[in-house]
Amino acid sequence: MVFYLFLFCLIFLFSFLYSHTKNKIVAVFPLTVTFLLFVIPSSFRAEGIGTDYFNYKANFYEIAHGVDISSQWWEPGYYYLNLFIYKIGFDYHVIFAIMSFFTILFLFLSVSKRTFGIIIPIYAFTNYLFTYNGIRQGLTITMGFYAYTLYQKKKYVSAFIILGIGYLFHKSIIFLIPIILIMNFIKIDRKWSVIFFIVLIVVVKLFGMDIIAWGYTNVLEVLGYGGKLSDVMSYFLVKSNTGYGVLLRIGIYFVMLYLINNIRNINKLKENFLYKARFFLLLYFFMDIFHVWTVQEIGRLKMVYDFALFIPLATIYNYSKYRKLFFIGYFLWLMMNLYLSSTGIQNPNNAFPYKSLLF
Repeated sequence: MVFYLFLFCLIFLFSFLYSHTKNKIVAVFPLTVTFLLFVIPSSFRAEGIGTDYFNYKANFYEIAHGVDISSQWWEPGYYYLNLFIYKIGFDYHVIFAIMSFFTILFLFLSVSKRTFGIIIPIYAFTNYLFTYNGIRQGLTITMGFYAYTLYQKKKYVSAFIILGIGYLFHKSIIFLIPIILIMNFIKIDRKWSVIFFIVLIVVVKLFGMDIIAWGYTNVLEVLGYGGKLSDVMSYFLVKSNTGYGVLLRIGIYFVMLYLINNIRNINKLKENFLYKARFFLLLYFFMDIFHVWTVQEIGRLKMVYDFALFIPLATIYNYSKYRKLFFIGYFLWLMMNLYLSSTGIQNPNNAFPYKSLLF
């Protein structure tokens, strides 16, 4: 736990320094340090750090010994990467290094310098440890985020090429495609954002369990997880719609929505971007209020949509007149998230404690 706390504090510091360093040459140093702080611990972690570590190790040697891809679950991109690494004489440790390198590379390519100091720490405290376990999906999450940024720049061909390559490593990336396509056609103004917010609360209260059950048995069939319905799932579905935690999350997201709706400086921020910020916030609120991560298979789907939180938070931080107050709340929220992970409440990744190959 101490290692991760120290690591995340350094990431927070250097990403903040990069975001606020005006000299482009000097800014290369904190940018490089931040990149290495992500990649090195993930690449050189010791045996068993991450619940799927030994599965990936076993997969590597099975592929090396000629397992037929047609009878396995491996996507072709991941399969042939393993095969290539084996053919040139390296072992499975290189797989972790390559996947980590490109996961963070696509993340950094997706983030502007202005928003770097807010989005990168969010990723560190929320998604980073997940990549110690789901290295394939961790890569496709950042590739999807990068595809989104390309799409917003009207580089449509490049965006869908990135999504296609991502599909070769984890098929869950296809669930980003409808979101990326429809967001430009949805315009949610201040009034409708509040109405939708209230409607979501009512939907959760009245139909929460039914909607999750429908998604579990139908949508997740595409991912191959639809046949694992269990009593444990039913327990979590009941728990997710009760308790003070739901009220707390509703309050947090309502404050965030209020801050977005009170951004007035349209000269700096186009109204079209505010539409997207509201849309992403409501999307993330919908995913979060259902506690979907409590069911492992649905949690895999939620990880694809986690980038939805990046846009509204960065928007609030950069343009709200309550920026300092928001920064304090945001930092405390990150600390709480790290604490929940360390206690095992939200840590399905088994990444504690940290050990490396070197010490």
